[in-house]
Amino acid sequence: MGIGEPARNATDTYERGMKIVPECISPNEGEIPVKQYDISVMRNPLRFERSEGRLQITNKRAIFRAVGRSVGGRTTLQQEFAIDELSGIEAHRNYRFGFIYLLIGIIVFSLMAAIGGGIFTSLNEVFTENRRASVFAQIERADDRYRADREQIQQRHSGDSQRMQEELRRLDERHQNNRERLQNRLRGSSISFFGVVMFIIGLAGLAAFFLLRKRWLLKLAILGISSAAFAGGMINVFFSFFAGNTGGIASGMLSIIFGFLTLLLSIIGLALYCLKPNLVLLIKTKGGLEGAAPIKIQRSRAFWSWKQDEGTGFAEVFPTDETESAIREINAIINDIQKLGDHGVNKWQQ
Repeated sequence: MGIGEPARNATDTYERGMKIVPECISPNEGEIPVKQYDISVMRNPLRFERSEGRLQITNKRAIFRAVGRSVGGRTTLQQEFAIDELSGIEAHRNYRFGFIYLLIGIIVFSLMAAIGGGIFTSLNEVFTENRRASVFAQIERADDRYRADREQIQQRHSGDSQRMQEELRRLDERHQNNRERLQNRLRGSSISFFGVVMFIIGLAGLAAFFLLRKRWLLKLAILGISSAAFAGGMINVFFSFFAGNTGGIASGMLSIIFGFLTLLLSIIGLALYCLKPNLVLLIKTKGGLEGAAPIKIQRSRAFWSWKQDEGTGFAEVFPTDETESAIREINAIINDIQKLGDHGVNKWQQ
């Protein structure tokens, strides 16, 4: 298709398990790798870019290299500086609130609630129509039996008017009671039954919120479906009230209570989904301007930034499992190599 460079894209995108020196870049004369960390994961969601950053300390250089992928193919970011010129580090590992994730979370929750509501409404209509058709058929059969029984009574007691009237009265009472029972079933059964089904689906969504670990976007999607289910139960209260169906009213009131609980959990889940880990690591020089940092591992200021001249040029820089040990050791490694030379190299290699 002409996207990217096939020769470069065919290689390992992230250079996982590879040493920066000597496997990715050429070593200087007499250069010895000391230690390397998989220190960061960087992303530009709006540009569909992702890179994995590694930091290597040698006896000659400090090297940060991040390779990854984008829509056009592989990407490469490399920063390095002579180790003799480095003076120290500044590190921050914290959390920040991502407004873009707030928008994504609201969209996902609303979309799943709308889809769930549409599906539940359609299922309710199908079930209700089938139920009504079944009850109408039972009423029609009851009317047919009533007419047949009435004719038999009239033929059997044609000569005894009093007895015929007595049996016809009892038949009319039974038939009237049967019709009332079927009509009550027509008004209330579909409402109460489907309200219970919606309540169970809503509870299942709430349970998934506590059972899934850290998958906040998936939790929000499930809570959207759960809220649609409880909303169906809330509407049930209105119809059940006018139908005189106490079972539907009870399940609907429970749906209201758990519906508010779902809303509360959705707000909590949305807030936690928007909190993203953030890494800032600056390796500073001795003789440069105050605060000069030739190696900057930090995010760009804005999600919509298209500039590459600030930090790493990525909107998000996440720490990894090795970030904490890197923060604790990098400055000590640099100082030992500067002061002890080969002894410092041997110390940290071991």
